[in-house]
Amino acid sequence: MVLKTTTRRHLVPALLALTLTTAATLGATVPAGAQGPGGGFGRGGGMGFGGGPMGANNPLQSNPMGLLQRVEVQKEPGLSVRQKEQITELQTGSRDLMRQRMGQVFQGQDFQNMRNLSREERQAKMQEMQPQIQAAMAAFQGELSDKTKEILTPEQMTRLHQLDLQRRGPLSLADAKVADEIKLTPANRTEVAKIVADYQQQSGEITRAAFESARASGQSPDFQSKLSPVKQKMDKTKKTAEASVVALLSEEERAAWTAAQGDPFTFRADPIVQRPNFPGGGRQGGRGQRGGAAGGGGFPQP
Repeated sequence: MVLKTTTRRHLVPALLALTLTTAATLGATVPAGAQGPGGGFGRGGGMGFGGGPMGANNPLQSNPMGLLQRVEVQKEPGLSVRQKEQITELQTGSRDLMRQRMGQVFQGQDFQNMRNLSREERQAKMQEMQPQIQAAMAAFQGELSDKTKEILTPEQMTRLHQLDLQRRGPLSLADAKVADEIKLTPANRTEVAKIVADYQQQSGEITRAAFESARASGQSPDFQSKLSPVKQKMDKTKKTAEASVVALLSEEERAAWTAAQGDPFTFRADPIVQRPNFPGGGRQGGRGQRGGAAGGGGFPQP
């Protein structure tokens, strides 16, 4: 039986959190704009895994809104006080907008039944709904991009795009828009797609293993600290894939890629987030801290 509207209103955020979490364990692309500043989701932006695949720099997804939340980036294009205020307002509204988009995707779904499914069944259900979820997220990103253009000047948008490419790195060449900009050959597009697909599979396996280990130990996965074995594996996997992509490029393509990034920019290290424990199977933790600095992990486990 489909739940009543009042019940559905309360469960949509939980199902969205579940969607993003399950997508991460499947190695799927999740727009960072759907999350909080620290990569989380929920009130204040915290969902409990603020440095993991969802919150980390995703090379396949342009994330200008995420960049604009970084202090060093705000200084680079010279945002005015008013522009900063407008960006903050847009960021706040974006979380509600994403909930609306995902609410539309889940409309008519039997939420209670989905929450009662086993982890494997839930993952299969999320995989089945991926086309709808991806379409909703793409529409969401498009709306954010249009609204950002209304706030920034053309010069600021150009620099923001350059920083976006620098942050995403060579794997962003798997994005058709970036490949068009660099004029990547059809053959190289195919090879880049293979490299990125392999990277996604490997990073997905690392992520799943991290969640399994976390579930057994009662500790949230550490995707952030430099000494974390999980982060080291993720970084090594990404660097290997990036090197493979760069090695493919012709002299002309490499020159175009360098030019598209503009002047080199140094990003500050992401802040280390203290992650709460989550006893296996429980729905522990509360809302995230302001700015997405931390999250309580209060969502169904994948």
